[in-house]
Amino acid sequence: MISLKMASAALSFVLFSSITAGVAAKDASELTESDRKTLLYVGDAPCNNGEVTTYEKHKGCATKKIGYTIDDASATPAANYIEVFAGNDTVNNKMVSPDSNHKNGSMESIGYLSKSPIPHGVRIYKGDEPCNMGEATLSTRAKGCNAVFLGYALPLQ
Repeated sequence: MISLKMASAALSFVLFSSITAGVAAKDASELTESDRKTLLYVGDAPCNNGEVTTYEKHKGCATKKIGYTIDDASATPAANYIEVFAGNDTVNNKMVSPDSNHKNGSMESIGYLSKSPIPHGVRIYKGDEPCNMGEATLSTRAKGCNAVFLGYALPLQ
């Protein structure tokens, strides 16, 4: 008859084995379509020019698809990725930002961007001055103000 101690040890081994064999950390260059989470757009009309968003008609104007955020389960180790959010409030509707309280409005997590280059990935910046603070953009001078590197999104293809 198996003792409780032996059964506990066997269960611990099985659980440990399944955890270590689970999701393995990938280098940013190894990410694929299965690591995608949220489709991103960038505004290309005067009313939304350069703004990264999750809505194809951001501010009622034209956009183009640029890439995807990285799924939470694929963003390991955490130190290599930065979480991004999209607004779900009237003051920040569908705007992408690394700030979970962007413009003092409600936000929801949409995945991660890589701090390391991704082959054919899209380089995204964030506003660094009062006129564009925290707004994700493809421009280093969004709205005529400075923007700093935020991360890389997965490519469309």
